[in-house]
Amino acid sequence: EVDSLLQKACLVLIRAGRSEGLWWEFHQVFYRVSPERLVLVVPTDIDPAFFTRLKSECGIAISPPSLLSEEG
Repeated sequence: EVDSLLQKACLVLIRAGRSEGLWWEFHQVFYRVSPERLVLVVPTDIDPAFFTRLKSECGIAISPPSLLSEEG
């Protein structure tokens, strides 16, 4: 059923997190959904090790986002 839903979706949004189940979701999404239909939301407090694991688990190299200073 997951595969069917992923194929039908116009846009797939996945939020980076800390659970082990998330890696199953990443594998399902990254290998079934074209990059044009995928949005990856990365919280500002995510552990930088997430990006290392993303590269090793899924072969996707994404650099941690640089955060803008809140000073005005």
